[in-house]
Amino acid sequence: GNIVLGATKFVGGSVAGRESNVSLLANAGSVTSGKVDANTLTVQAGNGITATGKLSANQSINLTSAGDVTARDIETFGAFADVTVNSTAGMARVDGNVSAKGQYVVEGATGVRLGNIPGSLQKADSRVAITAHGGNVVAAGAGLTLQSNAEKVGVETVSVRATAGDLQLTQATLVGGSIAERESGVQLVAGGNVGFGDVHASTLTVQAGTGITSPGAIKTSNALTLATTGVGANIDVTAIETTDAGSGISLDAQAGAVFVRGTVT
Repeated sequence: GNIVLGATKFVGGSVAGRESNVSLLANAGSVTSGKVDANTLTVQAGNGITATGKLSANQSINLTSAGDVTARDIETFGAFADVTVNSTAGMARVDGNVSAKGQYVVEGATGVRLGNIPGSLQKADSRVAITAHGGNVVAAGAGLTLQSNAEKVGVETVSVRATAGDLQLTQATLVGGSIAERESGVQLVAGGNVGFGDVHASTLTVQAGTGITSPGAIKTSNALTLATTGVGANIDVTAIETTDAGSGISLDAQAGAVFVRGTVT
């Protein structure tokens, strides 16, 4: 059966301390929850998860379902506390802000939607790994920022992949580390098109089957590589800047054309 608790607030222990774990399990049904404060949060459902309120935990947060998984705001507080959102046979959606003290991982079998609420910041102190095993990865709302290595002490990357689809990220800013120092890399891979906005990273690697487009400003400290493989698969970017001496820029449209609309420095 289903668990429907959309107007309910779950507290594991106290709101301030979040001392206890919360588990919501509906192996043959769906789970709908409201706001949750817990030590760890585990939600598993056979037929979909919808979280209408903010999910907060000292340790890990894990949402897994064969159906669609939709969440709003998510935050973990403890060191190395991960956020995992996984739809094994449907779509994964994270529409609001995310702050993960560990890694932030989203997987969707038929697609991934991020930042449907305009201006969302989705960040992790460790890596950010977004994967659509089928379908597209879409930055749905204007002004989404995806940021890895937010604490600026490592080299963990932003990695976004659409195995058989497109990356529709032209409304998003991708940040590896901090905007000022660009401590970490960004990796974008798609079987189809890759579109992205501003990038601030130590390195940028983009691989696309059918085209690369960026209307934003690309700024890296080190090497930048954009490559397409399909016939007529063009690379079309606006502005590129690399800051460290000797940093290479490679724009390789193997069977297409390359367009740079602005400056390269």
